Amino acid sequence: PARVEWRIQRAAKKSNELRKPLAVKSPVFSLRGLNEVQMEFFPEGTNNSPEDKAVLRVYLPHGAHVRFQAWVGFLTEGAVETKPNAIDMHMDLLIDEWRGQIQDDGSLPVQMEMLRDFSNEDESLATEVRIETA
Repeated sequence: PARVEWRIQRAAKKSNELRKPLAVKSPVFSLRGLNEVQMEFFPEGTNNSPEDKAVLRVYLPHGAHVRFQAWVGFLTEGAVETKPNAIDMHMDLLIDEWRGQIQDDGSLPVQMEMLRDFSNEDESLATEVRIETA
């Protein structure tokens, strides 16, 4: 699949228990042909993040060159692109005022959609295929 939804149950309670720089980790999953993808949500941010910002950290396989979009509730930074990097295998997304995104059941939905894998152009993994006739 190209899209995953991770629900953090009892999000408000967890945020009160998790002080900076503690996080909630998602299970490891596969997304559009990429194996061992994982997310971490830092409700109070990391030691390197700006004050009053939560952090959604996305772990990708080593050498991944992809474009994806992530949402915490309805909040998103838009599409972001990773570049292959020998040092970091993660990308941090800053989130403002996430508490307002907690659902009536107390959960916080976190979604991620893989838009493009630049290192794997297999059409069977694409969300759409564009063809053209001149």
